[in-house]
Amino acid sequence: MDDLLMSSLSLTEPEPAGVPDDDVPKPKKMRKTPAMRNKDPETGDKVYADREAMEVDLALWKQEKVQYDVNYKAWRAAQDRLRDRSGRDRSGQPSGAENRRQQGYGQDPQAQPQNPERLRVRYHERVQRARERQIWIGQRVRVTEGKLAGW
Repeated sequence: MDDLLMSSLSLTEPEPAGVPDDDVPKPKKMRKTPAMRNKDPETGDKVYADREAMEVDLALWKQEKVQYDVNYKAWRAAQDRLRDRSGRDRSGQPSGAENRRQQGYGQDPQAQPQNPERLRVRYHERVQRARERQIWIGQRVRVTEGKLAGW
C-alpha cells in the first residue's frame, strides 16, 4: 500500500517498464504532426475525410508525443551514463573553485582585490578620448532620411 502511494507521489517521470537502465533502445522517429493538408505519399489523396477525423488523430498524436518524450529522455540518460569519461585530462583546465582557491579568495577578506574583474584602463581612456572628439558616440541615433533610413 505504501509503495503504491509513494510511487504516485514521485516527482520524476516513470521509466519505461521492462527495460534495464543500460540497454534502453533508441525510440523510433515520430510520424508527422497531423494536419488537414497532409496527403498520402502513395496515392496523393488527402489523409483525412473531414476535420473531426484529423482532430481525433491529433489528440492521439499528442499522447504518442508525450510517451516519445519520456522514452527519448530515458534513452539520452542511458547514453550519457554509457559515455567513457576516463580519457579526459582536466589537469590543464582547473575549475572555477580551483581558480579561486589558487588565487587565495576566501582565505583572508583583506587580501582580496577590491575589484576582482579585469581592469580595462586603456580601453576606458580610448573611449573617453573618442567621446571628447565626437560627443554623439554611444548615443542612439535614428536615421529618418537617406540610404540608411530605418536603421
